[in-house]
Amino acid sequence: MTLLKGKSSLSKKLKEAVADLSVDIFGYEKTVRSNIINHTCWYSDKLRISSERLQLRIFLHRGSVKAFLHDEKRALMVLTPKELVPFFMDTSLVELDERLSKKVVSGIVSYLKNYATNENIPLEYLRVRIGVKEQEIQVNMFSYATHLETIPLKQIIKYFKR
Repeated sequence: MTLLKGKSSLSKKLKEAVADLSVDIFGYEKTVRSNIINHTCWYSDKLRISSERLQLRIFLHRGSVKAFLHDEKRALMVLTPKELVPFFMDTSLVELDERLSKKVVSGIVSYLKNYATNENIPLEYLRVRIGVKEQEIQVNMFSYATHLETIPLKQIIKYFKR
């Protein structure tokens, strides 16, 4: 019995380790990085605020995804799900439509639910903040205003590829 228990434990550990391995054959992560940087710069020009001060903040409120552009601590504008699409999806070959918005929202919800479950944090407390510093993407997870951790962009991206 102990031998079988050890095998299942090892199997579980291997599955968890392999789940985080991914090869970006089609350059999806590179595309998303470029999209985030380009759209942050676009909003920076539009709002006349340094792109390094802008943050995309995403969270769930009453079951729906909410997204805001912030200038450090001040909310500047609300982004609709359709306005989130260009940050995360390659829209060069596909016209923006409702399906892409639903895919982005579904990916965000799935990621937040998974994170909340794994970390035992109420879902409504979680906040994702995405910013660009020196042309590098910074993704941080917060519980309201308390910083929890910096997470790799690819950790979120895999939820958009499903």
